[in-house]
Amino acid sequence: RDVAERIRVKLEGLDIPVQGVVLHVTVSVGCAQLGPDGADMKSLTHTADERLYQAKALGRNRVVIA
Repeated sequence: RDVAERIRVKLEGLDIPVQGVVLHVTVSVGCAQLGPDGADMKSLTHTADERLYQAKALGRNRVVIA
């Protein structure tokens, strides 16, 4: 979670110049861990995807983990 949160904060703080306009972006992240959240890539992807949509439903620009 710490790594995902650091990435989220860094992206949120960026000024991205595009064709004379400065853009600001945010990111929502759903985290899943091998073992507790699934034993294979399919189950991990499913869990991470569910948590991503949870993050978006909670207002975006956040990290959701178990």
